[in-house]
Amino acid sequence: MKFTTQRSAVQHGALALLSCVLLFSCNNVQNLSQSEMETIARDNNSRLEKCYLAGDADKLAEMYDENAKLCPDGDDFRTGRKAIAAFWKENLATAKIKAMHTNTMSVSGNAETIYETGTSYSETLYKDSLYKSTVKYVNIWKRQPDKSWKLAVDFWNDPKKR
Repeated sequence: MKFTTQRSAVQHGALALLSCVLLFSCNNVQNLSQSEMETIARDNNSRLEKCYLAGDADKLAEMYDENAKLCPDGDDFRTGRKAIAAFWKENLATAKIKAMHTNTMSVSGNAETIYETGTSYSETLYKDSLYKSTVKYVNIWKRQPDKSWKLAVDFWNDPKKR
């Protein structure tokens, strides 16, 4: 009887240990600090701005996750990096971005996904006219297997519809 009680205690201990391991592994999404998320958003927005200013649609498209969704103001969704690259190639071929600045208003998330909202100001030269625009946006950044961050969702619209 002592052997059964001892074996039962070992089984309960093993079961408790296994439960803890499973619980920990299922809930093992680490959090980033607010400062870390803000830095990731700021650094990636800076890279986006450089791509826009350079008119480099290919580098810009590489900022997006392979299955990303892009939704420009008043337009349809573009899904996937190839469709997003085609969108940027068409747009950057007809217009030259002269200035751009992103103002992040909020970030939240965890070690795998960052949610960002903000506004973006740009000056665009199109057919000899300079257009100034401010849009509000929502970006969702997804951590990649190589630990880089790419856009999973890029959505913007004009805050002042006429």
